[in-house]
Amino acid sequence: MGQQRTEPADAGKNRVLSALLKGLALGAGTGIVGLLISVLPFGVQLEQNFGLDWLFGLRGARQPPGDVVVISIDKASADALDLPNKPWKWPRALHASLIEKLAQANARVVAFDVFFEEPQLAADDHAFARAIEEAGNVVLFEYLDTEEIPHTGKSDDVLIPQIEKLKPPIPALARSAAALAPFPLPAVPEKKTQVWTFKPGAGDVPTLPVVAFQIFALHARDEFLALLLETSASPVGKLTTDSLGVLPAQGIRELTQSLRGIFKATH
Repeated sequence: MGQQRTEPADAGKNRVLSALLKGLALGAGTGIVGLLISVLPFGVQLEQNFGLDWLFGLRGARQPPGDVVVISIDKASADALDLPNKPWKWPRALHASLIEKLAQANARVVAFDVFFEEPQLAADDHAFARAIEEAGNVVLFEYLDTEEIPHTGKSDDVLIPQIEKLKPPIPALARSAAALAPFPLPAVPEKKTQVWTFKPGAGDVPTLPVVAFQIFALHARDEFLALLLETSASPVGKLTTDSLGVLPAQGIRELTQSLRGIFKATH
């Protein structure tokens, strides 16, 4: 009978350790390469132009949520209504009629991504403001303006500081709205794949999608806030179950910022 060769225990352990180290090295190397690619302009473009589309392709088409409706204010709508191809020039009475119909359909929140910067016919503005106030759930767009702060430096290479200021719609509409909010998008050269939820440069204000969702979820305000008051280790400050009732435009903003502050402090 032939003799069986036995391998020393140390040799087996060394082989397992070597394989483990190779796997760790490969994983670390792959991670480092991926990290380097992700911070380089080429890597970011590759991820957004190929990787994101590829993932959406794998997921396949999906039906949009049934409780969200986009009412297009575009060229096709303008042509159908024989109106200018500039939504801010449309008669305000038309917007008022739209809000009334949405209220009859029990829309939980209405958000306008249109800046109503200048007054129009007084009667139309009044009708629009009245419809907004009666609905009680309309979010209006607030323009985010960027201003450069003059500097006294002698060098042209000095970075010019900028401040961001919020410009509300005309007073009659601003007073009637349930909330005002900007909707800035990150400046990217090609397609939009990101969105600001809060804008740090403007005082960390919540943006239009966040504010609209906050109003959409107000029906669960008492239950949510009671749970928050019970579980949060952070000081909730002036928030009470009564503070989530019908709120003015600034109240929704302050409420959203307060809630965010609590979650940031907790986590």
